[in-house]
Amino acid sequence: MTKELRKILLDASSGRGDLWKETEVASRILLAGGYPGHNEDIVALEDVKDCIELENLISRGAWYFQETDTWKEEAWTDYCPGCNVAYCRGRYTTGQCE
Repeated sequence: MTKELRKILLDASSGRGDLWKETEVASRILLAGGYPGHNEDIVALEDVKDCIELENLISRGAWYFQETDTWKEEAWTDYCPGCNVAYCRGRYTTGQCE
């Protein structure tokens, strides 16, 4: 992992920015590593320039970190206020579950 990517992941995982919760959780998992496919995930992110680009890339596609228990427990545990379903994969951003 490059120094630049480590800094971006640290910034994204801090919770201080205007990023989705899923991006923060993914960044923490990516920093911790230790799961099958971690190297592949990191290689795919090596050219990311900032947190917004990281979030855009993570939001598209399938990642090995999505198979970790941390992802399954932290990224999708809130009830969606739009449809009142636990583990909703919709995005409640405009007053409706999309």
